[in-house]
Amino acid sequence: MSRMREIYFHEDDYCLQQLLPTEGAHWGAELRTLRITREQLSAALGPLLPVFDSVYTGYGSHRERCTKTAAWGLSDRCALLADWDDDEIILHAWGKFLDQDEEAILTATRAVAVLSRLHPLIYVDWAWGYQCAASDSDTFASMLRSKLKELAEHAHLPKKG
Repeated sequence: MSRMREIYFHEDDYCLQQLLPTEGAHWGAELRTLRITREQLSAALGPLLPVFDSVYTGYGSHRERCTKTAAWGLSDRCALLADWDDDEIILHAWGKFLDQDEEAILTATRAVAVLSRLHPLIYVDWAWGYQCAASDSDTFASMLRSKLKELAEHAHLPKKG
C-alpha cells in the first residue's frame, strides 16, 4: 500500500514565489484573469510532477487542510501549488522551491516553463526581489540556484551572542 503524500505550507509563504500574468503583473493583475482551469493546470503539470494527495496550511501548531488547493512536486521542498474558485478557475499559483538538489532545480524550472505555454507568465519571488519570464528557463534556474546557495550559506553561519 502506498503512503499518502501530503504537503504543508506556512501561511506566510502563500504566494511568496508566485506566477502572474505577464501583462499588468506590476499593476496587480491576478492569475484568475487568464481563466486557466484546474483541469488545464493539472494536465500541464501531471506529466512532470506527481500530485500530492492533501495540502495543508497553518501557523505555529495550527494546521488545516486546504479544500480548493492542489500541489504537484517531487517533495515538500520542491512543489508548485495552486488554488481555485468555485468554477475551478485558478486564482493563484506559487512555488515552494527550497531543495538545492540539481534535479529539483531542473524540475522546478521545467514546471514553471510548462505553465508559460498556457499563457505568458512571469515568476516573481517577492521575498528575494527577483522576477523573470516563466518561459526563460536559464534565468529562472540561475536565480533559483543563487537564492538557494545564499539560503544554505546563511543557514551555516555561526550564531551570534
